[in-house]
Amino acid sequence: MGISVQCDKLFDSIDQDQNGEISYLEFLAAAMDKNHLSMKQLEDAFKLMDVDGNGFLEQEDFEQILGDSKFNNANEIRNMLANADMDGDGR
Repeated sequence: MGISVQCDKLFDSIDQDQNGEISYLEFLAAAMDKNHLSMKQLEDAFKLMDVDGNGFLEQEDFEQILGDSKFNNANEIRNMLANADMDGDGR
């Protein structure tokens, strides 16, 4: 089975409402469910998103990941990060 097919199956299993997007709550549920993601898979996903490799997910990482997609909106990214930023350090 190719990596693309595996990614599609994983995405579909996490996207509980099947709206084509993984919400924060769906991601958390999958992260906590050992049947979906192992710690290694979570670490690998984090490393992929940590574009600059500094150990943090920051606005610039998400802007690079999203590229020219319709989801690359600086204000929405900033709001998303603000909601998840437990200590207020911007990452």
